[in-house]
Amino acid sequence: MDASAPQPNPEGGHEIVVGYVLRDILDRAEMGKQKYGTYLMSHNGRDPLWDALQETYDLVMYLRQEVIERDSKERALWQVHALLVGSQHRDAEDIAKAAGLLCQVLKAEYANGVE
Repeated sequence: MDASAPQPNPEGGHEIVVGYVLRDILDRAEMGKQKYGTYLMSHNGRDPLWDALQETYDLVMYLRQEVIERDSKERALWQVHALLVGSQHRDAEDIAKAAGLLCQVLKAEYANGVE
C-alpha cells in the first residue's frame, strides 16, 4: 500500500468509535493513577512536548509494524488463493502448502488476540 494514496470517503459502518476512545482514555487515566499515584497533572516537572513527541515516535513505529504485518498476511492469503483457486492441477502438495500458509495467518491473528 502506498502511504500517499488517498482513502475513499467513509460509507456506512458498524460501530461508533468515540465511545471506545472515551472508555480507553478513562481506563488509561486510571492506569496512570495506579502506576504513579496521581492523575496526570500540569506543571509536574516534565516536558509534555517531549513526552508527546516520544510517544508519537512510538505510535509511528507501532503503526508501521501493523502495516508490515497486515501486508504479509495479505500476501500469504493471496498465495493460498493461487494455490487453491488459481491452479487447475492442484495436488496434495499444493493443498498442504495452502493449509500451512493459512495456519500461519491464523496463528498470527490469534496471537494478536483476534478471535
